[in-house]
Amino acid sequence: MEKEIKIITGKNIIPWRKEINKLSRASYPIFILQDNANIVHDWNRIYTDFIDYQMVFLNDGKLAAVANSIPLFIPEGVISLPDEGWDWALVTGYRQFDEKIEPNVLIGLSVMVNPEMRGLGLSKICLSEFKKMARKLNFKKLYIPVRPTKKPDYPDMPFEEYINKRNSDGRYLDPWLNLHYSLGGKFIGVCHKSMRTKADLVTWTKWTGIDFPKSGQYNVPGALEKIIVDKENNYAVYQEPNVWIGHSI
Repeated sequence: MEKEIKIITGKNIIPWRKEINKLSRASYPIFILQDNANIVHDWNRIYTDFIDYQMVFLNDGKLAAVANSIPLFIPEGVISLPDEGWDWALVTGYRQFDEKIEPNVLIGLSVMVNPEMRGLGLSKICLSEFKKMARKLNFKKLYIPVRPTKKPDYPDMPFEEYINKRNSDGRYLDPWLNLHYSLGGKFIGVCHKSMRTKADLVTWTKWTGIDFPKSGQYNVPGALEKIIVDKENNYAVYQEPNVWIGHSI
């Protein structure tokens, strides 16, 4: 990496919002960005009430990566986390903030790397900075509902089988999961209902380019699981599983 990575946070992020939104659209399928909790509870609040927990990484003055997080209170000694995963973290973080509940853990919500700068170790840097942030806050834990990045390449493989599958060298097939484990992350459990998107079929066709002639389950590009189509009632639901991983600080 020829240039030193510069990290900005707080209000210094605001001028980069358009670039961040552009990177979001390049990083996730549109139906993930339309996650119902995200829409109902307003993702943009992350960049107002929680702006000090967001990080932007610059390489030679260009947007290289973005790491989003939110603080929560989780009782000490908890050994499992909610099946609603990402949605639960966002909604609970907002509620606890409004109720002025003092947080004690950091939840990593998203890591996005500029496609032009992949291969530079930025994902590892983002995870390391999450840990540093948690440490500065005197938090003892970092939890992340991890979205396995290569699962869409194996649309018919059961999720639990995929997340445990290894290459011949013993490394996990999924590079994002593998990185977490290599940095000391511990598997907590699968959050089967981590994200949920429900929309009418016209909207789903617009998002995916796929017609849905009858009710049933369909693979769509970018999804980790099949979407469930109800033709008679004119809607489809996508329920995304993630993997809860915990990092000690």
